[in-house]
Amino acid sequence: MVEKCKPSYKNLGSFNEQNAATVQRMNRICSNEEYLYQQSEKLKYLSVPAVRKRFNPVLVDESQSYGFMMGGEDDSGDINICFSNILSHLIDIDFSDLSWVDENKSTCGFESYYEDGVAYSKIVLPRKTASSLNTNCKNWDLEDMNSAWYVGFDKNKPYQIRPDWIKNEFDPEIPSICRAQTIVIPEGIVNAANKSSFLEAVTLRIENNGRADSNWASPLYVQLWPVKSVNVAKTEWRDNQNVPVGGYDTIYVPDGTPSTALATSIFYPDVTSPINFTFVFDKPVRVSSGEHYAVVVLSPLSHWGHCPRIGGWGRNCNVAKDNGGDAFLSEDNGRTWIRYGKNDDSLTWDDYKFGKLTPQDFAFQAHIRTYEEGYEVNNPYYLYLNPIMDNPIKSVYVTSYGEESNQTLVFQVSTDGKDWTDVNPRSPLVTFEDYFEEHDEYPHVVFVRAKLLSNNKNETPSISSVSIIVNNALPKEMYVRSRFYNPKLTPMLGANVWGRVYAPFELIPSNANVDCKVEIIQETMSKEHFHIITVDELDQFLNLVDSKGESIIDKTQLVADSDKRAEYLIDNPSVILKLKKCNVYVKPYTLKNVEYLLSFEDFDNEGNSIFGGLKLSNSPAYPIQECIIQPLGNQKVQSLGEWYDYDMDYDNDTLTLVREVLDEMPIGTLSIAYNKVFIQDLTLNEVGDRIDDETGLKEQGLILDYFKEEILITASELETRRVPLRVVPVDPLREVTILRGDDEIIVYEDSEFTVDYAAKELIFRNTGVNAEESILKLNDVLKVVYTPNIDDTGIAIGYTVKREDLNHQIRIKPNYIEYK
Repeated sequence: MVEKCKPSYKNLGSFNEQNAATVQRMNRICSNEEYLYQQSEKLKYLSVPAVRKRFNPVLVDESQSYGFMMGGEDDSGDINICFSNILSHLIDIDFSDLSWVDENKSTCGFESYYEDGVAYSKIVLPRKTASSLNTNCKNWDLEDMNSAWYVGFDKNKPYQIRPDWIKNEFDPEIPSICRAQTIVIPEGIVNAANKSSFLEAVTLRIENNGRADSNWASPLYVQLWPVKSVNVAKTEWRDNQNVPVGGYDTIYVPDGTPSTALATSIFYPDVTSPINFTFVFDKPVRVSSGEHYAVVVLSPLSHWGHCPRIGGWGRNCNVAKDNGGDAFLSEDNGRTWIRYGKNDDSLTWDDYKFGKLTPQDFAFQAHIRTYEEGYEVNNPYYLYLNPIMDNPIKSVYVTSYGEESNQTLVFQVSTDGKDWTDVNPRSPLVTFEDYFEEHDEYPHVVFVRAKLLSNNKNETPSISSVSIIVNNALPKEMYVRSRFYNPKLTPMLGANVWGRVYAPFELIPSNANVDCKVEIIQETMSKEHFHIITVDELDQFLNLVDSKGESIIDKTQLVADSDKRAEYLIDNPSVILKLKKCNVYVKPYTLKNVEYLLSFEDFDNEGNSIFGGLKLSNSPAYPIQECIIQPLGNQKVQSLGEWYDYDMDYDNDTLTLVREVLDEMPIGTLSIAYNKVFIQDLTLNEVGDRIDDETGLKEQGLILDYFKEEILITASELETRRVPLRVVPVDPLREVTILRGDDEIIVYEDSEFTVDYAAKELIFRNTGVNAEESILKLNDVLKVVYTPNIDDTGIAIGYTVKREDLNHQIRIKPNYIEYK
């Protein structure tokens, strides 16, 4: 057996012709090598372990994707994603959930009811506002409430998140702890010829167990279910025997599944302290006195160490039992139910906040509103469906089922969300040949809405279901977006930092003219606010100052005359620019028959003035989640819809309002919410398999906790002395080196340069007489090593793919995400 060298290290100095290859030197090299080997082995088990989550196939969010289909298995058993070859398909909408409804844009009413063992949902006109609110259906006393029970993944089962569970959080195989409280509708709630009563919301006591600045793996779903009555023979426990005593107890048990709930409300956490939260249901449920229902709460994939808790009373409390219902527990995501729940024996006695003892009742307060029967006459209301993004759409065939009576129900179709074409109910096929002749391609997005109108205050048109047959051409473009992945957050083996994203793909043939760019999307919602004003509201912003501390607006120029105020802005465009940096936008103004766009002026490539938009501070992912205007006065908040009321340029991060919408918009605050793109335009060499240029080692994917950029210094960087990075870095940077020919010059933060971390820019200090002079020179390569600042607890992957030749194809292969 060959004897190993003893591990030790000594610097041998440089080699030259004077050094002989002696046995002693060879042994020294051997000892050095053994020492370094053992140190590298230590790194393997001393470094933070990486946990990998594989997705085969890619877990696609169908509502955010288009132009794709699942391919078959390849030789390795992987399921790939490729361009779709589907030329026709059916969209069937029954409104059991509102996933196909644009709730922000729709003005119609929604309602649900339970009849003869069947749940029904339909679209109707909203009722008149004359109503009364009943809150007597409750069991609510904050002073006596003493316990809270967790809702989430069963803590007695090994925690895991399967890809199919992320896709369907209501999967019955998930070992999810759900809670329920049955309730009875109190006296005085009637549905008669002149009245209609609806359970619209429920208030619960909730707590957030875990971090306040991160999301649960699932939101908290609060649902209203029907119940079934079960007759149980009355018995007593005597001498270890169950003895019948005559008669029966009638128990009302939750009946259904999370997918068939009568109504649903969804909540995401933002606080850790207990709060009383009113959950407004997506569809009000028609109810009457004496009826029984179940309020069901679930958060299927939330780890029990970071999950919601529901407040109530344990059976050890000296509190009267609610006669209207019972507390229930489900350990299988709502498939079966246990009355009163059971003890959480794995917890200590004093950990009452988790609910050490069996829950007696959960606290609740139902909100039941009774409306005077009647609808607004001769005023149209609209149901907007979410945009149909698909392969190029040649035609759509739109049919519906409902009740029209003598009222008006008209479906309309559009290719831009602005100009609408009525659908003829006798011939409901709408083709897009005119669009093809104008654009030399069919649209890949189509909009559908329904107009509802009544001429009788006692009648409403209704829609119970909609069917849309979509006929397509083969696509040249597709977008595939994965669902967000949220690893568990716990002190041991929990997510602390994102490690790696591996998202390989293959072109068919290998030299195919197909372009694929990958992006990583953050789950945390970003919200920006813009002040939309006229020249008359400039007085409200006199306190704004610029970067030099000087007032942006000269208050001496703000006379009562609006024309004079407009002239002041026109003559001082720098004031407009400074106001825009503070997110203050002044609406266009017409002066002496000439229109000036003011804050909404932009310029095209030829320098011509054009109508511009609002510049966002981050890159948003499609779609914009919310865009609302909060008027400065007492008007209601107004919701704006993408495509209909504004267009979003995702390449330039600019939201442009439709001109008519801006002109009619009240002054106030425009709020825009979206998911941020963490990094975009990633190539296969960055997210697939590659060979590291420096080490020669094979690597996979984009390493998220160690970024290394090499940036060529051009005339632009020399002039501004600013060098942009691709993503926001963590303070401080790890290393910055200037590569100049064969020379490597290490430069140091706060010495040769500073960093604007919010703007993700390196700012090099001036080193000469001219403002442009710095240590940088033309054609230098700046190598920057840093840790990206991504603190989200959920990320998704997006693929944007384009091709010119329909015979060329792509295979998006299974991906994975690592965290440490």
